[in-house]
Amino acid sequence: MAKQFTHYDIYSDFVSVGYGRRTFDGTRSGRSIGYSIGWRMVILYKDCKFFVGDSFHGLCFSLIFNKPFLITVNSNVSGLQRFTTLLKMIVLEDRLFFTDKDDVRKIDEIVRQYIDYQMVNRIIKGYAKDSYEWLFNAIKSKKGMRLRHLIFY
Repeated sequence: MAKQFTHYDIYSDFVSVGYGRRTFDGTRSGRSIGYSIGWRMVILYKDCKFFVGDSFHGLCFSLIFNKPFLITVNSNVSGLQRFTTLLKMIVLEDRLFFTDKDDVRKIDEIVRQYIDYQMVNRIIKGYAKDSYEWLFNAIKSKKGMRLRHLIFY
């Protein structure tokens, strides 16, 4: 059975320009969730049950906190490649909804899909290990570099 979400469970980082800031439940409020509040915004990502948004940071925080997500983008948006590259690396490219191409019924399909975060985290850990090794070897290849301060996870 698919999990049902209420509007209080979903956090979106969309900001309505010209209408003031909106809280996570979509209502106008005196409290701001804008980009200027830093760690409080991270807590909203951490505490949400489902993330919907168009920001790369939102995608990254969803992955860090193992949250189900839906990323909405226009196919002509600048920066699209970083979304598609990351999502392909972790085999979740089907979580991307193109607002100018996709049928809205795809949203329901995406929301109902389970994300196997054990697999996703294994993939990310593998890429992180490869990155650390590459960096280690790049630094080691420089003559006279001392490597005792590098820590590998």
